[in-house]
Amino acid sequence: MCLNNLMDIFPNCCSTIINNNGIQAFSSRIQSFDFIDLAESGIKALERLSVEQSRSILEQANLEMILNMMDFFEMGT
Repeated sequence: MCLNNLMDIFPNCCSTIINNNGIQAFSSRIQSFDFIDLAESGIKALERLSVEQSRSILEQANLEMILNMMDFFEMGT
């Protein structure tokens, strides 16, 4: 959740997160259902990153896994 707030405050940090394997980190958190809030926060972060760097999401994230998991989260995500 902190990274979501950081991306809202400093939009330029999105490229730094992407360059430091942030997309893979968010994708791995989405797969973990130990803490559903953390997985939902990962989807929100990927959504925020997709606004800035949509091509990076398509290249680095496991898009099929993300689409399959969308049913488990609220529609506001």
